[in-house]
Amino acid sequence: MPQRYLDDFKPGDHFVSRPQTLGEKHFAAFAAMTGDSHPIHYDHDYARLRGWEAPLAHGLLLLGLCAIGAAPISEELKDSMVAMLGNDVRYKRPAIIGDTVTPEFTVKAVEAKDAEKGILRLAIALYNQRRELVLEGTHIVMLKRRPTATADHRHELG
Repeated sequence: MPQRYLDDFKPGDHFVSRPQTLGEKHFAAFAAMTGDSHPIHYDHDYARLRGWEAPLAHGLLLLGLCAIGAAPISEELKDSMVAMLGNDVRYKRPAIIGDTVTPEFTVKAVEAKDAEKGILRLAIALYNQRRELVLEGTHIVMLKRRPTATADHRHELG
């Protein structure tokens, strides 16, 4: 698979991840991992008594579904990914069991820091099956820059 580096991105580039239908297994795995056992996330009757059709997804579960490492583009970043530096996220509407959500990423900025690495700022958006915005925010990712022939040669010599 061809690899992408920081220099291969430009503002406006857009990537779509895999849709996922939220099921009880997602909610149970999140609860087991975090210990969050609030009934709004697990108890259908509790959710209905509070005006919801079904249990609500945890916000952090939804953000986790937007992980760049889970997106198909991650296969092209194996050689360049250095670190996830941060996230900024806002929850716009609830998602419930049975919703199908799709993460999308748009390059906001490409910032070279030095000859070897830089920052990629990605707008993230999570849409439900009705194309309603569920979550929006930003990922800040550090990527390696594309190696040059000179840099590769210096590395081999040194």
